[in-house]
Amino acid sequence: MRIPKYRKHSSSGQARVTLNGKTYYLGRFGSKESKLLYNRLVGEFVASDGAMIAPGQVDTLTMSEMLLAYVKFAENHYGKDSGELDDLKRVIRRLRDSYGPTIASDFG
Repeated sequence: MRIPKYRKHSSSGQARVTLNGKTYYLGRFGSKESKLLYNRLVGEFVASDGAMIAPGQVDTLTMSEMLLAYVKFAENHYGKDSGELDDLKRVIRRLRDSYGPTIASDFG
């Protein structure tokens, strides 16, 4: 996995990083706050094997979207041909069929 770069936006002067095709603006380029936010976002991105969910999506994230992100993580973690992944997918299918449109934060 390639670590995304800490970059400067040419017209606004803000620091930014792009994760999974989404650009995050971090504040003034070079500031301590922007570097801390960069480190946190990239840390979450790396820890999740690139299956990161954008902070603004948390309140509207459905179970289907969350489960899909988890499957992406599990494929990297266990390998696409592993028995563990097959077992997880069976359980995830049942959850998705029963609770797919449910907002994840409303799930008990």
